[in-house]
Amino acid sequence: MSTSSWPRRRPRHSRRSLAVCPVTGKVRFRDRNTAKQALKLAAFARSRAEIDGLATRRREVRVYQCLEEACHKGFHLSSQPGYTPPGGAGMAVAA
Repeated sequence: MSTSSWPRRRPRHSRRSLAVCPVTGKVRFRDRNTAKQALKLAAFARSRAEIDGLATRRREVRVYQCLEEACHKGFHLSSQPGYTPPGGAGMAVAA
């Protein structure tokens, strides 16, 4: 029997039922809200593992939209804290 008091629930989706980007191989979420939900679940998994004294490989910290056409504007999770695309999306453009 588990020593934690919270009930363990089955995940909504098994790993096999999630769509995968054919280019990157990452799990593909169809919209930003679904990806944000997954990000929150990853954060919860990290905090539970820490409380239980277990190691976890969950390091996702942000959501981004895939630029690959084959991904159909899907969203992915990333463990990288921030990214500026080549050419600098936030850079000023000289006129």
